[in-house]
This record gives sequence, structure tokens and C-alpha cells, in this order.
Amino acid sequence: MNTKHKSQSGMNLVLETDGWSQVQASWRFYNNEEVTIPSLNDPIIEEVVEQSNKRAGNYTLVAYDWSHLDYKKHTKKEELVTKNKKGNAKQIGYDLQGSLAMDEKGNPLGALAQNLATSEKIYSTYDSNIDTNLTHLEELVQRTKYIRENYKFEKELVDIIDREGDSVALMREYEANGWCYLIRAKSNHKVYLPDEDREVKQGDLAKELTLGSYLKTIKYKVDKKMQKVKIFVNEIEVNIRRDATKSVLDEDGKRKLSSQQEKVLRQGLWWRDWLMKTIILLPNGCF
Repeated sequence: MNTKHKSQSGMNLVLETDGWSQVQASWRFYNNEEVTIPSLNDPIIEEVVEQSNKRAGNYTLVAYDWSHLDYKKHTKKEELVTKNKKGNAKQIGYDLQGSLAMDEKGNPLGALAQNLATSEKIYSTYDSNIDTNLTHLEELVQRTKYIRENYKFEKELVDIIDREGDSVALMREYEANGWCYLIRAKSNHKVYLPDEDREVKQGDLAKELTLGSYLKTIKYKVDKKMQKVKIFVNEIEVNIRRDATKSVLDEDGKRKLSSQQEKVLRQGLWWRDWLMKTIILLPNGCF
């Protein structure tokens, strides 16, 4: 019996008992070194992949995000991550990193991968030995590569990444591997408009574009009230010409920015969401 079957069998044993027996069975199950976090997650992955392959459409969307779990008032935990914020503020807690699979309509299918980062270790559903020195984007590349190589999806995966992913170095990684993505752009980053021979900040470009085509109406919370909002999209071709920068470790183990001088000149499609006035990057050739 392999580890996966042992995990599933152990979970069934826990569910079939009650009272103190259940407590003892749970302790024996979770204290078993052969029961790993990835093996516990296997049944979830099987269900997500099966549901994805059954759904209509050509794509499966995977949303990536990072969340801070605040524990600054907890004095007895020694493995908490401490980050310096603006001024003298500190952020103390855990770093939760998730990957949510959805069908083309945005209906959730399940979590493909989850990481809980402490100051000592990263507990993960896909890899028990993630390097704690990796940046968010370095680990993201490692995670999406694992998902694509090890999970049997029949549809094209499209990664959806928030503003932290607006990085030329990350885009270069994705395009070198032929992976599709949508990245919510940072308003202060500039793009080049080849038809007009000018550079413009992405936030200003969002304001310049007309509403475009009506997409759909959604319910959205505005001023703490749910309201119906119409969503429009527009598109324009741009080039990205800024240098790539990556966060690396110096000789003292501290992070610094390293500039990669090779320019990235590429065309992309940018969609504007009228309500949020945001720009989303899509690479040519994926859609």
C-alpha cells in the first residue's frame, strides 16, 4: 500500500470512530511520518482535475494570491514571520499562498496548491522541501511548473496573478515556457504604444481607453452595499521595454534588487475593467 492509500485509509479510520477513540486515532494518523501534507491533498487534486476535464470550454483558470495571517498578539509562537512595514510598523504572522482552480465562467473547482510560510519552514501541499529563501514570484514559477507537469489537465491552464506579478522577469519566465497568464498591472509601470510612438503609464492608459464592449453584469460591493455593475472590456497592443529586475540574496543574506539589462520588447493585449479602471496583461498567442 503506497503513502496515498495509507493516508486515505487512515482518514477513513478517523471518520468511522467517535469520542476518545477518535482523538487517539487522529493522533496516530497525523503523527505517522508516512502521512505527508501532499498525500493528504491528493484526493482533492484528483477531484479538481476530474471536474476541470468534464467542464465545457478550452481553459482552466488558476488564481494565485498571497495573504498575511496576522498573529502579532500571539506571544508564544516562535516560528512567526516578521516583516518591516512603512515607518516603525511590523507585520507578524504567517504567509498563506494559494492557487485556486476555476472553470472559464469563474466557478471554483478547488485548491490546487497551498503554502503556509513560517520563519523556519514552508508547509506545502505540493512540495515538502520548498526553499524558504525563494521570493513569492520565484516560488510561483516553481509551483505553476509543478502543477503543469504533474496534474493531468486536458485544458490549457491560464494563471491569474495580482499586481505583484507585474514583473518583466516573471513574464520572461512564463513566455520562455509557453505558459498563458493574466496579470493585473501596476498603474505606475510604463508601456510603449508602437502605433503612437510614445510611452504612457498603465494607469493613465486605462483612463484613456474608451469603455469598449459590454461583457456582463456582476454584483459588486460599493460603499459596503452590493450593487449591480456593468463590466466593459477594451484592448490595445503595447510593447514592454523596461529592464527586468529580480530580488536576489547578497553575500550577507540580505535581499537586493538586481537589474537585468536585456530589454524585453514584446506585444501584448491589455484589457480594461471599467469599474476598477485596471489594466490586465495577456500575452499574444494564448487566446
